[in-house]
Amino acid sequence: MAMSRKELVRRWMRKHELSYADFAERLGVSQTSAFYLLNKDSIPEARRAALLALGVPEKLLPEATPRRRKKAVFPCDKPDWKGPRSHAIPQERSA
Repeated sequence: MAMSRKELVRRWMRKHELSYADFAERLGVSQTSAFYLLNKDSIPEARRAALLALGVPEKLLPEATPRRRKKAVFPCDKPDWKGPRSHAIPQERSA
């Protein structure tokens, strides 16, 4: 029976005497986040690149997901907005 990717990651970590805490420290994240980054089915491209830079073999890493861009939502775009319909940033009055 073939081992899952997660089991292969754990085996690789034991062989190299690494823990999730080691990855957390090097990545600047919590230990829980490090666990999820190594065990999820997909992770952000930047995190995948960081794990590769730390020496984790590419075949052991989850797939990369492209970064999603959120559309800016301005208050003046909302239907119930009562103020001016402009995206301009109001300048403060100087006294």
